[in-house]
Amino acid sequence: MAADAEPFLSHVNWLADTLLAEGVEAVLVDAAEGYNPVHDVCHWIARAGIARARQFGAEIDLFELDLIAHPDPSDDGIRLLLDDQSFTRKLDAISSYVALEGEAQAAFDRYGRDAFRVEFIRRVVPCQAPPSSWIPYYEEVGETRVRTGRYTSVLRYGSHVRPVIETLLESVQLAHHAADFRTPHQ
Repeated sequence: MAADAEPFLSHVNWLADTLLAEGVEAVLVDAAEGYNPVHDVCHWIARAGIARARQFGAEIDLFELDLIAHPDPSDDGIRLLLDDQSFTRKLDAISSYVALEGEAQAAFDRYGRDAFRVEFIRRVVPCQAPPSSWIPYYEEVGETRVRTGRYTSVLRYGSHVRPVIETLLESVQLAHHAADFRTPHQ
């Protein structure tokens, strides 16, 4: 709620260092869908960390996993069709995750159970963060929870989340213009 990116910047630095040290070639991150602010911030941490690692010569592919969109969109990415045994394991794992039972059922109702036989990860393409005026789904949920007394205030994308994302991305630009590239965060 403080719109303070400082705690997140150390994660960008750690991620860049780890990607470089381990020779990582691909990263999978949650999509920034406006459904969960933590997923969105993690998405942009990954983008910034990978951009920082790329400044040091790393060649890293970035993929994202949609959690609310259709499980098999027509986008560029990797598709894996699950066999019956793998699909059964997936459904068993889903049913054992009680905290997300309602969300899983809503997805099955929306797309049908068989749509989830495909595992799809989308290749992330360069883009800008949504404008400050964008109103993500989590704000609507927050407003409802404030009205019911569950929360005292709403986490706002434009006021709280976007400033963090902007600082993460600016930190990569600043590193790019720094004179000393001994490590990503020195």
